[in-house]
Amino acid sequence: MIIHAVAAADSWSEVKPSRHWWSAFLAATAAAMQPPQQQQRGSSAGDTSDGGSSGSDADDGITPAYSNPQGSNPQGFTPQGFSVMVWALGKLQRRPGADWAAVLYAATRDQLPGFSPQGLSNLGLGLASMGALGLPRPDRAWAEAYVAAAVDARHGFSSQGLANLLW
Repeated sequence: MIIHAVAAADSWSEVKPSRHWWSAFLAATAAAMQPPQQQQRGSSAGDTSDGGSSGSDADDGITPAYSNPQGSNPQGFTPQGFSVMVWALGKLQRRPGADWAAVLYAATRDQLPGFSPQGLSNLGLGLASMGALGLPRPDRAWAEAYVAAAVDARHGFSSQGLANLLW
């Protein structure tokens, strides 16, 4: 019976979260990426993207404010959390916007040496996928830190991980 229900259901690929959902998701991730001192103050970074939709969606005027309300205590992201989130956004062909990217780059730059080889390759592949959709590239300092972390971890990469670095 369950098999019939699953077979008759629309495929997951046809189910898409609303732009409001994406806007809230990106706002929450940007807030969680902020350093603790900015989280306590409540930081804000406007986004000029179309709410995180892919390049094929029309602009609906959603401009998420990346803020962390007083009293909230987000756990932040581990290196694995960053890499999986960025990989997933790239896989889903999402373009979070320049402000979100700036928060990501600032939050990850000093953590890059702690990323696993798999994490570095997933991070690179996700950023490359989103870059094809218009996500701004990181600055030179971030790129140099990324390359240095990859060189340090070079013996731990799988063949697929090395291929992902080339994206």
